[in-house]
Amino acid sequence: MLKQLENQLSFDNWRLTASILGVVGSCLLGWRVAGLIKALAVALKIHQQNIKNLADAGGRIGGDVIVFTGASMHVERAQKRGLMVSGFLLVITSAVIQFVLLVTELRNDKLGRVGAGLVNPVSQL
Repeated sequence: MLKQLENQLSFDNWRLTASILGVVGSCLLGWRVAGLIKALAVALKIHQQNIKNLADAGGRIGGDVIVFTGASMHVERAQKRGLMVSGFLLVITSAVIQFVLLVTELRNDKLGRVGAGLVNPVSQL
């Protein structure tokens, strides 16, 4: 009976771990996507201003044309690939753990065992 309780607690701990990894990974990805969208909006505004300046100067003779540069710098700074890769890895790890737990539950049901988590999911890895 004590062994069954330990296995159930281990099973629940793995479920909790998978959920936490999924949430943290999703938050990292959401944060990075928001940063990228903000950087792309800045680059687009700079590009639009350049086109407006060039169009306005088209009718003038001898006027100065102001052109802004460095728009791609904002996008490159916002990419931070390490955080995006970490977010994807956390979400994938969460999915793998949840899949292993699902297979373990299905195996327990197929073997006719009462209750989930009677087989330690760690031994399934």
